[in-house]
Amino acid sequence: MKQGWITGMEDISAYLGICRDTLYAWNRTYEMPIQKIGGKWCAIPSLLDEWLKYAIHNRPPKPTLQKSTKK
Repeated sequence: MKQGWITGMEDISAYLGICRDTLYAWNRTYEMPIQKIGGKWCAIPSLLDEWLKYAIHNRPPKPTLQKSTKK
């Protein structure tokens, strides 16, 4: 991992203290400051912190998780 970057959805979700499913749902629903670079999801911690403070303060609606139809 480059200094100043968090790479991979596992590490990004751990940084935010949420599960990966929630991270995927938030990313689909809200404009999260994460992007795919070279096939790997990346984020800058300071931008995640700013986004999270804004999201908490403005109380965005909760995203709904889609249930898998796979059996």
